[in-house]
Amino acid sequence: MFSTVRRYLGMKPAVAAELERKKADLIDVLLATPGLVSYELVRTRDGMFAVTVCSDEASAMETNRRAAAWMSAHIPGFGASMPEVWSGPVTVHVERGTE
Repeated sequence: MFSTVRRYLGMKPAVAAELERKKADLIDVLLATPGLVSYELVRTRDGMFAVTVCSDEASAMETNRRAAAWMSAHIPGFGASMPEVWSGPVTVHVERGTE
């Protein structure tokens, strides 16, 4: 498995609120991506971060590309900040029900 973390600083609360309102459409886009294991979008005090876990690096890059493209097209103000990005192979994965 391969994971990426994308941290968006300085994102306005209205952007996160709009994402929450339209999340069903984003979920449809993400679930259509082969190799997706999980995707989490977390609101923080100073922005938000996304955690993507996929079967391999190519799937992770494609999932992130699709998510960013959808957000840029459907969420006003989303593209205003470039994320910090960390990525690499998953060393430990724990998911309830899969132990």
